[in-house]
Amino acid sequence: MEKIEALRRKKSEITGGAGPETDKRLFHDKGMLPPRVRIDKLLDPGSFFELDMLATHHYRDFGMDKRQIPAEGVITGFGQISGRKVALYVQDFSALGGTYGEMHGRKICALMDAAAEVGCPVIGICHSGGLRLHETLGPMEMFGQLFKRNSIYSGVVPQISVIF
Repeated sequence: MEKIEALRRKKSEITGGAGPETDKRLFHDKGMLPPRVRIDKLLDPGSFFELDMLATHHYRDFGMDKRQIPAEGVITGFGQISGRKVALYVQDFSALGGTYGEMHGRKICALMDAAAEVGCPVIGICHSGGLRLHETLGPMEMFGQLFKRNSIYSGVVPQISVIF
């Protein structure tokens, strides 16, 4: 029972966002919405099913062993828009600037593969500080994998990107 409660607490921390002050500074003061609010406004109510919420980086250098990055800086999952299934990834700028690390990239690529398998559109809401270069080659490899998927799924499933 303790492990289940610990898991519930962890999921609650992740879905709770960065906190009101951070949300105000990073989003509201700039006329933007936090990532989970963006998801709620875009998708049909109650339709979002999140994937890989507990994914985490495995990098240890430069103090990263002490860094917790909620949902690895990107929220991924499936939902519906007007009753039609869509795959959605939303980068979270409040989580290490939404930077693209290896596990962040793996989450997006896995989502794109699943979307192609079921034939649904992929929507990416991109709000990122770029690659996590201190993770060295992992993010660069996964960025290449992302572009590979953009290419091979072109004409297979619609791909929509919104860049902030």
